[in-house]
Amino acid sequence: MKKDFYGAIARAAGNDWAVHAGGAIVALAVAGILYSTVLGPARRERESVKQDRASLEQRRSEINLLENKLLQARAELRRKNEDLSRSVALKNMSQLNRRISELTAAAEESGLTVLGVEPGEPLREARDYAVVPITVRGAAVFPDFAAFLTKVHDVYRDTAVAGFDLASNQTVAASEPVYELKLHWFTLADGAAPAAGSDGAGGAGSKAAASAAGR
Repeated sequence: MKKDFYGAIARAAGNDWAVHAGGAIVALAVAGILYSTVLGPARRERESVKQDRASLEQRRSEINLLENKLLQARAELRRKNEDLSRSVALKNMSQLNRRISELTAAAEESGLTVLGVEPGEPLREARDYAVVPITVRGAAVFPDFAAFLTKVHDVYRDTAVAGFDLASNQTVAASEPVYELKLHWFTLADGAAPAAGSDGAGGAGSKAAASAAGR
C-alpha cells in the first residue's frame, strides 16, 4: 500500500513538471509572437523616426546655410549695383545709330574687318531700362578680336558681350577667321527720363542695369 502511495505522489509530481514545462514553452511562443508582431516593429519604427529626425535636422542646417549664402550674394549684388550705378550711364534708345557707328569705328581701329552690324528688337528688361541686341559680323585674327572685346568692356560700360564665334574661313584659303559677335546694349526704356544735364545718360535705369552692363 505504501508503494502505491509513493507511486501516486511520483506520478503527480511528474505530471506537474510536464505541465510547467508545457506552460513555459507556450509562454515563450507567445513572447516570440508578441515581439515579432508588436514590439519588434515598434522598435524599428522608433529607430526609423530617429533617423528621419536626424536627416531633417541635417537638411534644415543645409537650407539655413544656403539661405545665408543667398543673403550674402544679394548683399554683394546690391553693393556692386550701387558702385556701378555711379559710373555707368545709360543712353536713350534713339541713339542706336550713333552707338552702331561708334562700335563699328572701334572695331576697325582694333584691326577688325566689319562686314555687317545688325540691331535686334529691344527687350524690355525692367520698368526703366531695356536691352538692344547688336550682332557684329566680319573677319579678324584672334589678337585683334580679343583687343576689341577688351575695348568694349573698358570703354562702352553700357554694352555687354553676350557671346561670340570665331572660326577659320573654310571657303577662302589663307584668309582671316570669320567672327560673329553678339552684344547687349543697355539703354533707357521708352518713357524713362535721363538725368538732367547728362546728355541722354544716366537716370534710374542705370541703377537697375548697371550690374549686367558693367561686365
